Amino acid sequence: MRTLLGSRLKVLKMGDDVAGSLGVPGGRARCPWAGPIPFVALVTPQLARRLTRVAGPNLAAATCTGTVLVVTADFASQRVHETAQLPVGVVTGVVGGLYLALRLRHQRRAGRI
Repeated sequence: MRTLLGSRLKVLKMGDDVAGSLGVPGGRARCPWAGPIPFVALVTPQLARRLTRVAGPNLAAATCTGTVLVVTADFASQRVHETAQLPVGVVTGVVGGLYLALRLRHQRRAGRI
């Protein structure tokens, strides 16, 4: 199963136009990977790639990273405020915004943007 889905992910990395011309429907192929918290689906493969230093999609590492991220966000959302519980999406959104800001800052300092 990894090779079947991994090959589609490799094609999707090339862009929607290229993927469509190669027979991989972008919307339907992306649908299983995006859940109720889209940030998790976007950031966990990148984090897993940086942690494992493996080229290409590593679905097992991305799954474990996503699980840890959501469980940690859920724990933090329950503990941030004593009387009210924040939605997990708010916590992951804040974490995602901070992560994106740090990555953009790093890219800018490296002269890539």
